[in-house]
Amino acid sequence: MNTEANAIESLRQSLIRISTELEGLAPILPEGEARKCETDVSHCRRSVIPQLGSAFPLLVAVTGAGSTGKSSVFNALVGSKVSAADPTAGYTRRMVAAINPEVVRDTAALNCLFERFHENSRPTRMESAEQTLKAGEPVYVECGSVPKRLVLIDTPDFDTGTREGFTNRDAATEILTVSDVFLYLVNNTTYNNKSNTDFIRECLTRTGVRKVALLYRCPSVWGDDMVRDHMSVALSNLYPDKATAETACIGFWRIDESNDVAAGTADPVFRPIGEGKTLQEVLESLDPTKTRAEILQSEILDILKHARKWTSDAETEALKYSIYRDSLRLITTDYCMKCQEQAPQRDIIRVFSEEWEAAQPWAIRNGHVISRGAGTIIKTIKERIRKHNGEIVPEKTFCEVFMKIFVEQANALWNATESPVLTFDFPKAGREIQPFMDNLRKIATSVPKEYGVTDKDPENPNGRVAVRVARPAVIPKGNGETSPGKRIAEMAAKAEAIMGDTESVRPEIKALVRQIRDGMTKWQRVKEGFSASLDAVALVGAVTYVAATGDAFTGGTFLSMFGINDLIAVPALGAWLASHGFVDKKLTEQKMNELFTTWANEKANAIRDILENGITGEAIRVCDDKSSRIHNVFEKLNKDLGDAERLEKEVF
Repeated sequence: MNTEANAIESLRQSLIRISTELEGLAPILPEGEARKCETDVSHCRRSVIPQLGSAFPLLVAVTGAGSTGKSSVFNALVGSKVSAADPTAGYTRRMVAAINPEVVRDTAALNCLFERFHENSRPTRMESAEQTLKAGEPVYVECGSVPKRLVLIDTPDFDTGTREGFTNRDAATEILTVSDVFLYLVNNTTYNNKSNTDFIRECLTRTGVRKVALLYRCPSVWGDDMVRDHMSVALSNLYPDKATAETACIGFWRIDESNDVAAGTADPVFRPIGEGKTLQEVLESLDPTKTRAEILQSEILDILKHARKWTSDAETEALKYSIYRDSLRLITTDYCMKCQEQAPQRDIIRVFSEEWEAAQPWAIRNGHVISRGAGTIIKTIKERIRKHNGEIVPEKTFCEVFMKIFVEQANALWNATESPVLTFDFPKAGREIQPFMDNLRKIATSVPKEYGVTDKDPENPNGRVAVRVARPAVIPKGNGETSPGKRIAEMAAKAEAIMGDTESVRPEIKALVRQIRDGMTKWQRVKEGFSASLDAVALVGAVTYVAATGDAFTGGTFLSMFGINDLIAVPALGAWLASHGFVDKKLTEQKMNELFTTWANEKANAIRDILENGITGEAIRVCDDKSSRIHNVFEKLNKDLGDAERLEKEVF
């Protein structure tokens, strides 16, 4: 017995934890599922958990559409006119319960019993039948004729209403979803009414499976076969399958219409269809322990099943946040790269040439200074590159070019984040890309309208893919501002300061120059000195020409990380040095490429941070937070669900 009690208590604690975790999960779910989750949490706390191991009476609710005679049936079963009865639809407005006096004396049990109907509700003794005509808290009466194992309940009808909605449906729902047995009254117009049937089916089977007795109000001249057929149709509509319906139904009874009953001078009579017990006998024979165990088990299994589904839904939601976050990071990097299509290579080459000449012996430096042709040719080259279609085009500084590109790309990124769906493409190769692609393909199969992956070059493993990623509803657009103008201007100013700082690379350039010069042979040094007196186009001139015109007349093109055309100045430099026999061309190109790559990576990280902080950062943080919260909840929930599923088998 102690083992059973321990299992029940462990199951209770598991359900308490699960209800708390589901409460945290509900806001994450889609609106419709969130309401269902909240309903399950409420039902679990109010009805399921308190009943585990408790000896509550069975709750038997008289329900049906308006004007079907619910209050008359209730009064007949109780044995006195407890509830006000009237032909007016919607006459009963609140729940009234008939309870055996011994049950009433157990105050703690009575409080728990009424909390099943409404959280924190306290029972109120009914003073007169007229109280049922006004909406309010549940009331009760003591009735010695009601068995201790039962509580009979008269409920408001659920279909009376106006254009604004149903008058009593919320109150009826609250009562019916925690009742154990329904006495469902139907007639020729309501037994197959879809709206009524849908409502009662939801109450009977939404969480767990409750039992039902069907009471058919009809003219006395109708035969039992017709009544049975109608009630069979009603029963089949109330449960998901025939087996469940046969197990849950406790019988069919007919109530023949009578003028005396309508006048209130006689009680309705319940006649079983075919041979069978009276309704009162069947109700009294119900075993509360067995019946409650069956209902509780079905409720717990449904709650666990629903929770499993919501856990899966939450995992999908977390995946959506992760995919959108990764998409934002990808496009932020992409726009960062586009911002750097123009880089201040000339400034860096200038620093290199200054450091190179500064490291030359005095005689060589003097040779460069007195070379009259160098300055003239450089000036001619600069003027040449400013000519365009016969007109002089003012030479733009790097910062002017970069600022224009940065503002264009920042605006484009802002507009992309405003769209409900991100569309972009990127290389499909790369280990860091694979987890993102796996997640995207996984969700695209279940939500193809919002997510998609298209391979633009299936034959090429290093090709590109186009993707489509929906923005989760809770993610803010842009950075929450109506206009991006001010924010982007602030971002551009920060970017300009970062990209214009080429002096920061001077120590690395000086070290590179020293490394190159240390590797020069004596003969190369002699050739360097000889060329200084003869060469008309100095290092600065050659590199400036190539960087400005794109005409690598002494060297080929060079593949850069970001497709920056100005990087062809690197092989130009190497070719110039090698053509004079100073250094090894490949070594120089390699070292210069390392220098430019280091510089570009540092700048890229800084520009990406500016774009992220100014545009995509808030959405990325929200995605991280949402995804983290969901993972924390469903990891705990998965564990507790496993425990509860094991304990349910032990208890039942």
